[in-house]
Amino acid sequence: MTYTLPSEALPPTLLAPSEGSTPLLSSPSILIVAIGQTLSQAHLKDILEARGIGFSPSSSLHPYACFSQANVTVTSPIAQPNHLKNAKHTLQHELNTLPGLQLVIAIGLSTHITLMEACGVTLSRQIFYPNTITRLPDGLLVAHLPSPGTTMKSSSFTRMITALDELLPDIENALTPHA
Repeated sequence: MTYTLPSEALPPTLLAPSEGSTPLLSSPSILIVAIGQTLSQAHLKDILEARGIGFSPSSSLHPYACFSQANVTVTSPIAQPNHLKNAKHTLQHELNTLPGLQLVIAIGLSTHITLMEACGVTLSRQIFYPNTITRLPDGLLVAHLPSPGTTMKSSSFTRMITALDELLPDIENALTPHA
């Protein structure tokens, strides 16, 4: 199994702060988590930016997002247990240090399981429903997307993009302050 670490794929300014690092000056409202996926963060960033999700606080595109440091692109279809344990620890840190976080975009089932464990939510209480937004007990919103599959030409990739496009209005509505 080959791992591509996030820092190799994207500049560190697009990543959530790691343990011991300096906190971000402004906190993103969206955290993108894709554990055990074959889709690169750089490609996913392009897909999200094309749909209006920005990656810097000064961006005119809203809302502001960053990638989780728990993300690792793998060339094997199954994430390893030790990788999921490390990802859970990283996610717990990020969830506790991003005060403005309102929504997590969770891509794939491995991400859902790891996120629920990081949040202390039992899987029987929060089932994975792709193409939906759910609210966790602490109020954090989670937009669940199906796994993109192993190639960008696969029907799984098309399902992920279609699900993202269908969820974007709900994501924008959830992040828009209402009077």
